Amino acid sequence: MAMVYATPDINTLSLICSHEMVEMLVDPFGSRFIPGDSPDPNQGRVNFLIEACDPCQASNCGYTVNNLMVSDFYTPNYFDPIKTPGVRYSFTGAINEPRQVLKGCYLSWQDPASLKCFQQLWLGSDAPEIRDLGPQTDGLLSPREFIDRASNAHSYEYFAQGRRVALMASTITAASLDETNVAQANNWHDFIVSKLALSNAYNNNRMATSIRPVPRAPTTV
Repeated sequence: MAMVYATPDINTLSLICSHEMVEMLVDPFGSRFIPGDSPDPNQGRVNFLIEACDPCQASNCGYTVNNLMVSDFYTPNYFDPIKTPGVRYSFTGAINEPRQVLKGCYLSWQDPASLKCFQQLWLGSDAPEIRDLGPQTDGLLSPREFIDRASNAHSYEYFAQGRRVALMASTITAASLDETNVAQANNWHDFIVSKLALSNAYNNNRMATSIRPVPRAPTTV
């Protein structure tokens, strides 16, 4: 189960929903790690948390499906030790080398020596910065939940550009997109109502036909 905050911007909502769905498919429990060399030169081998969308989560890294913005995601080659020509590191190609973090995005890991969690985070600075999140103190949270709680406020700023980027990537205007989305929503509403009506009629009919008259005692002439 994933919880996604509602937003009136359908492209921001679709960007976030697709982000969470991809990560749930890759790691349903939010607890998978993969070892590799730390981006911090003061650390050695660390355990990277498998979050397939976080290093390329910003809307300008995404792509559109039926004029809706969806999230880019990295491939298994993202954790390769060295860059190899011709290798695809994310679906859209926005990431072009292993363990790269794009603007508005982040990469998380745990240092096995100190048990602290760290992030390479790129926000308003000229380059990604490393942030010490400390050890995970709440044992009821999965590693992904712990990381998300520390990063949600920063992430939304870059998610919220989804509508503008989606419209730039398509030839449709904002007004036309709104009209199309409303029409699609109304069609789905009518479809669901019709199915519910048929289901109720079917159940009512089954109830009626399931009532049998009480058998009468045999009569003698």
